[in-house]
Amino acid sequence: DVGAVAVDAVRAWRVEVPMDFLLAEVPDPGALDHVSPDLDGTAATADGLYVFARGAPVRSRFFAPRLGVDEDPATGSAAVALATLFRFEGTEQGSLEILQGPAGGSSRILVVWNGTAIELGGTVVKDEVRQLAR
Repeated sequence: DVGAVAVDAVRAWRVEVPMDFLLAEVPDPGALDHVSPDLDGTAATADGLYVFARGAPVRSRFFAPRLGVDEDPATGSAAVALATLFRFEGTEQGSLEILQGPAGGSSRILVVWNGTAIELGGTVVKDEVRQLAR
């Protein structure tokens, strides 16, 4: 239920790969900049909420508060869920370039599928450096 997570989507699907994802399509990439889902509603609804806009490249954002991640800038499993959706819609084989994250994306994910086989790769942008204390 996209209403439960407060996202204004044009279409939505539930995809299990095996995690339970709610995929919500917004009308255009600009709409992603204004996405601010209800994180409590998201946690109560699915393992993760993947909001995306079709295009070349696809733009997306991923929220998984149930898993302790308010927003994840690079999510391969969600890209697999999106490829699964495209296959369900009839694209037996294909490829996608996905820019994930707010304001244009902080990661670039490449996914290629042929039937049930999926290849996944990509790059991320360095966001910050952290040092663990000993």
